[in-house]
Amino acid sequence: MSIPALKAKECAQAAGGRLVDFTQRESRGLGQKCPWDLVVATGPEPEDRAATAWIIADEIMRARTDVDDLAYQLWRDSVLAGVPLAGNDRAHVLLYAGPVFEANDPTGVTGYIAEWLWYLSTRDLPPMWDAAWRSLTLPRRR
Repeated sequence: MSIPALKAKECAQAAGGRLVDFTQRESRGLGQKCPWDLVVATGPEPEDRAATAWIIADEIMRARTDVDDLAYQLWRDSVLAGVPLAGNDRAHVLLYAGPVFEANDPTGVTGYIAEWLWYLSTRDLPPMWDAAWRSLTLPRRR
């Protein structure tokens, strides 16, 4: 079942608009040498997965386009309207998206998305006394 981007965006906003709003975190291994957290998705519905994908895609494109507000807005308007970009507008957005998402290495794309999952799932956590181990820098640009 394919969920339109606009519906995914609305679902994401209704839940809070952050990746942590779609996950549940449980501390495990307390008292052990290497305590860890189990993070699971809280919503099994297709709309929840689409909202999660929207949050990740929007954050990635916002970061990749950086100071080029036009490229970000072209991408966002196109995706939300469900109309593919063409011509110069498409070429302009691909300057930023192409190096990652048009790569011939699917492993590289998977790794890039994984970096963003980690970043977004830790960025919005409440402050903790032992959070010094978290690196909250943006994933590398590639």
